[in-house]
Amino acid sequence: MADIASATHLRIDSTTFDLAEETRFAVDGQKQSLRVVFQAWEHVDSSAADYISDCEAKGIPTLTFLHRTDLTTWLSGSADQSQFIEEPKEARKADAAEERAAKRARADPFLEEIVSNERDLIDHNSFLRGVKQIDFSYVARECEIKLVNVLKKKTAAPVKSVAAVTKNKNPIIIISPSPSALLTMANIKEFLENGDFVDPANLSSSGGNALLKVSRTSAKLGGTVNFLVVENVAQLTKPEYWDRVVGIFTTGQAWQFKQYPDGSNPHKLFRRIKGFYVGFSGDAVPKSVTDWNVELVEVDRNRRFRDRQVVEGFWDALEKGMLARGMGK
Repeated sequence: MADIASATHLRIDSTTFDLAEETRFAVDGQKQSLRVVFQAWEHVDSSAADYISDCEAKGIPTLTFLHRTDLTTWLSGSADQSQFIEEPKEARKADAAEERAAKRARADPFLEEIVSNERDLIDHNSFLRGVKQIDFSYVARECEIKLVNVLKKKTAAPVKSVAAVTKNKNPIIIISPSPSALLTMANIKEFLENGDFVDPANLSSSGGNALLKVSRTSAKLGGTVNFLVVENVAQLTKPEYWDRVVGIFTTGQAWQFKQYPDGSNPHKLFRRIKGFYVGFSGDAVPKSVTDWNVELVEVDRNRRFRDRQVVEGFWDALEKGMLARGMGK
């Protein structure tokens, strides 16, 4: 089977379905595509962390724990009904017909007497379920909060909490080794920690450090987090190091990614990891930066009082990207 992210149709036996077609499964009134439904079913036995990670990698919208559980339970046949699946028109017509019949019975005293003596036949499932509709959504929400958090802490998937990452496993930021880069090992610490940008053209050296630690205190991330900044990716010798990469600075030059795991596909790389391009305000931005969905960080050439605002914008974008990957409170 083709990758669900690139496939256009789904074949079941001899019937073919369009993956973009809307289904009767709706979230907040929005009908979900067959692609979203099939992706959830493919991960019926996966942890929440694995499911979310794969959806992000393939660019497919995710369902919450509550919606996914309700959907897969219905698809497996374990449940006869789903609160998120709309009734087909035929069922609604049948209900309307029943209502009209009831009205006719009320209009005719003889029919009304017959209807009053009718008794519904129920099986053991209906008896156990009862007649009163009880909203157990609060239980599902409680389970989602507790169960998903436990899974995120215990799973070995790339989605990790900051608590796990920062215990001797700091998040990693990669900067470009290009000579044209405005952020280097010599000026990035001062910029990210204190909001002070120093033009690398005014520095006597590029820094000489193979590794830097940058600290960030953030309410979103639950306190102070130490980030490791590297320029030479040859230091990232294990897959687990790449799992901790949360941000990449690029100058828009593809050669930067030759040694990256996804080096041949920057589009795929920046769907999983936040990308940033630092340039002077008013300067032309490389077309590749726009094509790769990389965020622009604009530094003023002369007005240094704007640096703090620019840095806070960068941190806000980076932290949101980390939270989307399950890294945070």
